[in-house]
Amino acid sequence: MRHAEVSYVGERDPTVVRLTERGLEQAAAARRALEDVRLDIVLTSSLPRTAETAAVVAPDVEPSPWPEFDEWRGGRLDAIPPEELEHVFVGSLHVSGEGERFLGGESLGEALDRVLPAFGRLLAQEWETALAVFHGGVNRILLSHALAGGRTYFGNFEQAPACINVLDHGDTGWIVRTVNYIPYDPLHPARTTTMEHLWSELNPSHKEEQSKIANNLNSLGLANVLGYQPQWQDIGTVGARPNSVRTPRWPRSADIAGSVRERSGRGDAGGDGRQPAA
Repeated sequence: MRHAEVSYVGERDPTVVRLTERGLEQAAAARRALEDVRLDIVLTSSLPRTAETAAVVAPDVEPSPWPEFDEWRGGRLDAIPPEELEHVFVGSLHVSGEGERFLGGESLGEALDRVLPAFGRLLAQEWETALAVFHGGVNRILLSHALAGGRTYFGNFEQAPACINVLDHGDTGWIVRTVNYIPYDPLHPARTTTMEHLWSELNPSHKEEQSKIANNLNSLGLANVLGYQPQWQDIGTVGARPNSVRTPRWPRSADIAGSVRERSGRGDAGGDGRQPAA
C-alpha cells in the first residue's frame, strides 16, 4: 500500500513529514479493510510517513524499514524553462526510457536498480503474507514489474494515499488482484493526478502569490522555479489522486503501501532473466 496523507506545505525537510489528521483516518480505514488478514511481516521504507502508516494499519507487527524502497528521488529543476515547468512537473512520473529522470533527479534506471533487487530479496524470505507500506513511485515500479515482468515501467497508474494493492506470487509468477483500492473512498470521485494536484497547490502562474509560492517551493525543496534557489529532495509522488473534492486539505500525499501476498514458492520476481528483478 501507499502511505497515508501528509502535508509538505510549510515543511523545511520533506523527508520527515508526518501524517495529517486526515492521513490517520485513511490509515485507520486501511486497518479495518485488512483486519481479517494475518500478516507475517510488515515492511516500510526508511521514511517516517510509511512507518507511521504501518503503525496504524498493523499495530501488532513490528515493521522492518528497508531504505531501498524510499521514494523516487527528485533533483534540481534549474535547467527547465519556466514555460515548460508545468508540463514537466505534472508528467514527471510518466517517464518511459531508463535514462529519463524524475524531476531532474534519480533516473528510472537508477530507481529500478535500487528497488527491484530489494524486492527479489524480500521474495526470497520465508513468509506467507506481507504488508509493504511504500510510496507512489516505488509502488508503480513494483506493480509494473508484477504485470509485465523485468524492468517494465508503467507511469499511468494512480496511487492514492493509503490505497491498497494486492499481489500474489507463486511458482507460476505474479497475479495482480487489486490495484489502488481506496478503503475510505472506493469510487475514486477525484479526477486529478498526484502531480496535477500538487501543481495546483503551488500554482506559480499567479504572480501576486509568488511570495507564498516561493515559501512552499522552498519547503518542498523545489529548485529555482520563480528565480529562487530551492532544491528537490525526495518529495516523491506527493499527493496521489486527491480522493475527494469534499476535503479541501492539500496533499493526498500518503504513499500507498502494497499488500503483497505470496502463495507458494519464492522464485525470481522477474521474467527476463535479469538479476533478481522484482
